[in-house]
Amino acid sequence: MIYYTLILAMQLLGGQTMQMKTLNERERKLFYHNYLTQDFHKSEVKSYKLLEQLVSEGKYLCLGFFEEETPMGYAYLTKSKDEKIIMLDYFAVVSSYRSHGFGTRFLKELINKYKQKFNILIAEVENPRYGTNQNDILKRNRRIDFYRNVGFITTDIQSKILTDEYLIIKIDFNSNISEVDLMKQLNQMYQTIFGEEFYKEHISVRIN
Repeated sequence: MIYYTLILAMQLLGGQTMQMKTLNERERKLFYHNYLTQDFHKSEVKSYKLLEQLVSEGKYLCLGFFEEETPMGYAYLTKSKDEKIIMLDYFAVVSSYRSHGFGTRFLKELINKYKQKFNILIAEVENPRYGTNQNDILKRNRRIDFYRNVGFITTDIQSKILTDEYLIIKIDFNSNISEVDLMKQLNQMYQTIFGEEFYKEHISVRIN
């Protein structure tokens, strides 16, 4: 796949400019070690080597959000083999920019970027049913509400990776795919990301 840089300029408060672009190798390394490994639980963090391999094979997209040259957030995505479905694998706002509405703006720009190219955008969210305490359950429900506010809906598809339980959410851009077929596509995407052996031993996908 030929990677390209897409820059979307938006005016923030105070006239500052934000841009979204495809990360180069140096930027991917910076984002991985400085942000991704800090923002996600250890069990959710894939190895840097694996992510770089997926990028080199054209199976993975790494986008960064910047205020001029300052990192503000990032989105890592993978796509189905038929290139009709794209999955948000990691999405986060840099801690100093959180709670100011930037996450919503970034995600809306991401949706606008891909709605003409793909049929469906899907994502995983931690299942509130498996929260460890009330605060954890509340945090998981708030995260689901965040995605709903930009147009995601929950599906009946659930997945388990190692010990982590997820709900699958989606935005249909141009598709009437059944949840059974979507589940099949998700299984294939997991196999692509993790490899056949890991998939068989540590991943399950089901419809509830």
